Amino acid sequence: MMTREQKKKVVEELVKLFSSHKTIGWVDFFRMPTSQYQQIKERLKDRIKVKYVKKTLLRKALEQVNIKGMDELLKYLPDQIGVLFSNEDPFKLFKEIKKFVVFREAKAGDVAPRDIVIKPMLTNLPPGPAISELQKVGLNVGIEKGKIAIKKEKVLVKTGEEINADVASVLQKLGIKPIEVSLNITAMLYDGVVFPRDVLDVNVEEYLEKLQDAYRRALLLSIGLVYPTKENIESLIAKAFRNAKAVGVEAGILEPEVIKDLLVKANVIAESLKKKIGV
Repeated sequence: MMTREQKKKVVEELVKLFSSHKTIGWVDFFRMPTSQYQQIKERLKDRIKVKYVKKTLLRKALEQVNIKGMDELLKYLPDQIGVLFSNEDPFKLFKEIKKFVVFREAKAGDVAPRDIVIKPMLTNLPPGPAISELQKVGLNVGIEKGKIAIKKEKVLVKTGEEINADVASVLQKLGIKPIEVSLNITAMLYDGVVFPRDVLDVNVEEYLEKLQDAYRRALLLSIGLVYPTKENIESLIAKAFRNAKAVGVEAGILEPEVIKDLLVKANVIAESLKKKIGV
């Protein structure tokens, strides 16, 4: 239980952090193991600060600051709150955070992030009750060199399936840690704009390529429709000049821009006539 003075210091620290950072976000600490969190925090200590706070203290701190977009950000507030502070671009920051993943043991009720495949191996488990536990979840086992051996590969849990207690126990015995742990960002706020996780979690390079392709297509369409904009006006003028010049050449109009093409055209016609009359 925190004392009144401790709560006051927490609120004061939060106010300072809110006032000195451009990027603010929420981290969901639900099922976040302390040891794995400390590993991630250590790796990112030069880029972010994360504070685990109670909702009541967070709201008291927010009463003392005026942050554009905070009302919208609060819609993404998790039950177990971690407040993230940084001065980096939220998209670049999220991309970096995704790189820092650690693994933990599976617990009953966890969802498999990908297929959990058990390959043939010689375990460190001695013969005994563990044999029936491994067989219960569908593993083909035997004894080799005084240890339990898994004879055939098996997909123990498929992607998206829930891990039950029996499977979780077997995975722990085999020393397999299939559950990825990273900072679960629910949303970030930057310059008054809120970016939810699904927006932050985009392939920036792929998105830019799509934007560039859309720009090229739109530019070609506007030129085809002769719809003038500042982006296409030079192309439209060049196109109009070429068309006007072509008309001038066809009609034989003696203008400075056309005369050279007329001479070339006349020369071609003259050469053609020379061949026909044998001159």
